[in-house]
Amino acid sequence: MLLDNNNKTFQIKNGTVIETEVSPDVVVDIGTLTQLYIGEVSVDSAIYLKKIDASSKVIQDLKHFFKKQISYINEYI
Repeated sequence: MLLDNNNKTFQIKNGTVIETEVSPDVVVDIGTLTQLYIGEVSVDSAIYLKKIDASSKVIQDLKHFFKKQISYINEYI
């Protein structure tokens, strides 16, 4: 196991990730973030499944960055 418990807040600023005490704009687990990034799920689907917690303004921004698309990534080994 890499981390016993990941309950910290991180900020991405100018391409650098830093730990911060500031309240987060969005709360999402790494699995959902990965699925959004590769287009496996839409932001609306993640919201429906209660996998994202964010304000409506942030949700609109997320919809701009993460689009549902056909994923050609396979996990066959």
